[in-house]
Amino acid sequence: MQFQPTEEEAFAELHVARRELLEVLDSLDPADWDKATLCRGWRVRDVVSHLASAPDLKVHKLASAILRAKGNVDKAIDTAARRLGDRPVDEILDHFRANADSVSLPPNSDAVQLLTDVVIHSLDICYPNGWEVEVPADRIRIVLSKLVTLNGPFRGKERADGLHFDTTDIDWRCGCGDAVRGPSRMMLLALAGRPVCDQLSGDGVTELASR
Repeated sequence: MQFQPTEEEAFAELHVARRELLEVLDSLDPADWDKATLCRGWRVRDVVSHLASAPDLKVHKLASAILRAKGNVDKAIDTAARRLGDRPVDEILDHFRANADSVSLPPNSDAVQLLTDVVIHSLDICYPNGWEVEVPADRIRIVLSKLVTLNGPFRGKERADGLHFDTTDIDWRCGCGDAVRGPSRMMLLALAGRPVCDQLSGDGVTELASR
């Protein structure tokens, strides 16, 4: 079951998702910005800096960063997020707010892929810290459908291969094979490689957790 918005619809949803995360971020105490997230090794401030900087990423910047990381794309992304995350919180927030309605895209990306990044990272920030963030059913269906087609950095396509996914709170299912069932948010996080498979059920959970 696939959900494919137009580019205009995807950008509109992306802008709303960014603004809804901003509402959460505006309510945080200073100490909250140093709390851990589901992104291993990244603080709240690192994840937000990563999201804020995505529209600014151009081909020459990405190439330079990857070159400095000796060809390791994940390392380049990690280094940039940590460096930008060390800025003052007000500067990080201003950066994210300034780009909330941007239609600029990183290299080799599209609006739905950027929406996927924002939704997953919003949950990375909020779920482990007990903060609530809006993720409407239509939005999470779009993101789940995109995630199972993506390779790096989330490797959703690889994790989904040979399994059947069926969400229990919204109308979305995908794939063939051993079943994985559970709430859509936990399904999304598990497909992105986050350690939440204990929140899912079905014969395919053990295989999913191992990927």
